[in-house]
Amino acid sequence: MRPISFFQITISFFLLLSSLCLPAAASNVSINFNDLNIVERDISVYQVSETGVSVIYSGSTENASISLNPDYSYQIVVEPSEFTWIDDPRNALTYFIDTAAGQTISFFGGALVFVGIVKLIFR
Repeated sequence: MRPISFFQITISFFLLLSSLCLPAAASNVSINFNDLNIVERDISVYQVSETGVSVIYSGSTENASISLNPDYSYQIVVEPSEFTWIDDPRNALTYFIDTAAGQTISFFGGALVFVGIVKLIFR
């Protein structure tokens, strides 16, 4: 008798777990824009149905909360903020240092580590 491999056990376990999953249905979904950190922006929410598109909400996100029916599709349009880098260069520099520079340094640091590992492997 041949022993059962680890791969066969893993596949069997995965199939058993996936058979235990039951379908889920959501009731109405409530969205609070302050929880999403979308503050002081103009927003429009459109309900898309087979008959057409209708506006559900249009206005500011300040303390706004909407309830969406899961039977329909929705499109949410958030107007961009009016901040430009030319308006306030000091805030633009702070923004660049806080977000873009950190992401750029992390990317190049990760790429450097990856290239170093590849170079060590093929040495």
